[in-house]
Amino acid sequence: MHMITVTKDTSTQLPPSLILAINHRGVHLISPKTHKHLGTLQYRDIGEYGGNAEVLTMTARVGGSMHEFVFATTSAVEITEAIDICIAGMLMCVCVCMFVFVCVCVREREGGWVVGVGVGVLGRIPP
Repeated sequence: MHMITVTKDTSTQLPPSLILAINHRGVHLISPKTHKHLGTLQYRDIGEYGGNAEVLTMTARVGGSMHEFVFATTSAVEITEAIDICIAGMLMCVCVCMFVFVCVCVREREGGWVVGVGVGVLGRIPP
């Protein structure tokens, strides 16, 4: 999990300083003073994100409507790379799951039931 402190969010509902904790579940907003979890921006709710040497911007759906978050940080590149890595990891998992299948065969044989299980791959798993 990546944890980075940022400041100057444009949202008035958040404290002026936050810790962004990034993992496979999303971007978590944490108070640096109380270490209280304030919320999570799940990847399915994040529209756009990016930054430069001074600012990270992110649009995300919160409560049914899109909000823009602007954070002052010198770690915007590190944050966007961490988000990219988490999303790529989830996509790779989905691709692998789509190509692997399990076949279960149940049939009657000699007065009893026989269960056969096979695992196969559909096509070629992408690199």
